[in-house]
Formats: sequence, structure tokens, C-alpha cells
Amino acid sequence: MLVEVVRREEQDAGATQAIPFMTRSSLALVLRGAGTPERIATERPLLAVEHTTLPPNVAFDFTWDGSRAYRALHDMVNRDGEIEGDGIPRTPSRDMRRRMTLLPEGVRVKGWVVPESRVNSFTALYFDQNWIFDQLEVSASQRTLQSHVLFHDRTLLPTLGAWTDVARMRAGRPVVVHGDGTSLWTLTHTDDFAVGFVGLLGHPHAVGDTFQIMGTHAPTWEQVYTWLGAAAGVPDPEIVHVPSEAIARVLPDVGDGLLGDKAHSMLFDCAKLQALVPEFATTITYDQAAHEQIAWYDAHPEAQAPDAVLDAAFDRLVEHARSI
Repeated sequence: MLVEVVRREEQDAGATQAIPFMTRSSLALVLRGAGTPERIATERPLLAVEHTTLPPNVAFDFTWDGSRAYRALHDMVNRDGEIEGDGIPRTPSRDMRRRMTLLPEGVRVKGWVVPESRVNSFTALYFDQNWIFDQLEVSASQRTLQSHVLFHDRTLLPTLGAWTDVARMRAGRPVVVHGDGTSLWTLTHTDDFAVGFVGLLGHPHAVGDTFQIMGTHAPTWEQVYTWLGAAAGVPDPEIVHVPSEAIARVLPDVGDGLLGDKAHSMLFDCAKLQALVPEFATTITYDQAAHEQIAWYDAHPEAQAPDAVLDAAFDRLVEHARSI
């Protein structure tokens, strides 16, 4: 992911922008004791990022007015706390480490927190969701965001079929891997990404520059599928290699992202980032992360939903590959 760091005052001094800048609203905090939150912010057209470090042992109330879409990554542990809002039931907020919150535009929330004695912080992204939809060319019927409070998304499986692949492995059925399985793909855990991202915020030598934040962990797709299978209890899954072009013809919705992206090896140089944030490193590799993901799915059987269309298409691709 590319990140550009810009000082707000430099933007304000510039000429009129073609795209309006974000409003300066942010999550409102009202402390119940002494202390002041340390807030570092950077702003670009239609999005803003803010990192907040909270004073220790000071309870506080918070509100968000819903003026923009809001996403936050938390590193907080609380003795007690709650959050509630528009369409959001009252939810406890205790161990918030590695938890995220996503609120669409127009959704207001409020709550309170009594933190534990530790360094507690969160990083918030405020953005114009319709501008994002425009950039991604999302159709009007699909322009919806759902509120998610304090979630830890372990569901983003990197394979072509996601959970459908896991279900096939566990059933003893073959899975489809594009090409010969040897192209390299860089996978970066969100915990590692957060170290680089937060390290750049407010760094004086990062202002006005652009950085990519990707790790150095680049397994082959064969390894990715094998590790996922091992985590699912299938240490030697049956893999069938199918040309990427053939997959794209049978599954055009998958084809664009495959031919234009995943079919090619992707490696990244972290030297520029590490020069400013030396603590950034790959600490969680996918052979570890796959176990986290499978454990989440096993604890949430309602999320174990194979895609019937994908499943049938994989059967056709396997049959075709074996007939050649």
C-alpha cells in the first residue's frame, strides 16, 4: 500500500483544490480527569488519518457525528467500557487490541471507556465513501457499507476460492492453483503494516514523500495453499495447476484480478520505509496467520459458506486440466 505524508498547514496554504478537503471533524473525546490526548493528523483530499495516544488511567467519553465514513484500528485495553449508536446495540469495549471499527457515513456513535494502566492508542481514518466508490467504479446498487464495531477480520483468505478452497480441501477434493504455482506473492499482516503506518505519521522526514508499506514475506502460491491446508488439518492438499487464462475464461469476475495482479510475482523493497521506521519488519508470516484465520472460521461456523458457483467452476477446471 502506498502512503503519502503531507502536513495539513502546507495544504491549506496551497491553491484551490479540484477535490475538496475533508472537514476537520474528528472523534470527540471528553476526559474525566487530568491529561490531554496526543493527536497526530495528516490530511489529503477526501480522507484524513489521525493517530491518538491517550493519557494513562484517565476515563473518557467519546462521540462521533457521522459526518464522514470512519474506520479505526485500536490498541487499547480497558477495565470497562461500552459503545452504542445508530443501529448498533450496546457493545462492551474491553480488550480492543487489534480490533477495528467501520462506520459508514451518517452513522453516529457514543460511548465511554475506563482504560487499563498502559499506553492506549488508536488510529482513525476519516474518508468520503462515495469518492472511494467512484474510484473503484462500484455500481449504485452495490454502494453499501455495513457498520462493524470492534471486529478482528480474519476472514480475508488470499486464495482464489477463499473458504470454498478450505471446504474442498477438508472434503478431500482438489483445489485450483493458477499457473504452475511458483509465482511469488507478498503477504503483509495488519499488525506489521500498523507499525510502518503509525511510524510514518508525524515523522518530520516523511512529510511530502510517498512510501509503500509491504513486508518481505513473499511465498509462492503453492506454499500459500499448502499452509492454508495444513492449518485446516489437511497437510498435503491435492493441488491442480490451471493456466491463469483458462481460469479467467471460466470465471471472468476472478480473471481481471488474476491476470492483472496475482498471476505475476510481487516483491517490494522496504529500505526507504525502514530508514525512517527501523522497527518495521515482517514478524508474522502466512504459515502462522493461516492458523489464526482457520481458528476464527472454526469458531464461527455461520461464516463457513462455500460459494456454489465457484465450487462448480473449480470442478470444471479440474476436469479440463486432467483431460489435457
